[in-house]
Amino acid sequence: MDVTIFLLMRTQIVVTSRSPMDDLPDSALIRRFLAGEEPAFRALYQRHTPRLRMIVWRLLGARREETDDVIQETGSRSSKKREHSAFSDPNAKSRCT
Repeated sequence: MDVTIFLLMRTQIVVTSRSPMDDLPDSALIRRFLAGEEPAFRALYQRHTPRLRMIVWRLLGARREETDDVIQETGSRSSKKREHSAFSDPNAKSRCT
């Protein structure tokens, strides 16, 4: 078996405590994130990062280090752009319904 495939198939088990945010739909988490709640961002990040990581990994040709950089940059930019989003304007029509 190819080492790359083995690493892809290997799973990491991470024990974390459940958060009340875990049961909220994405739309509610997005609203809370835009209101400045860091736990909502964390919940969205944890929920969607595994799939995003796999997509980026495939696009970059299985280069793990670069994949990690892209994932980190994506999270960082999402967090920083919150203040400039149309979603954060209380007078803007809600897109998170």
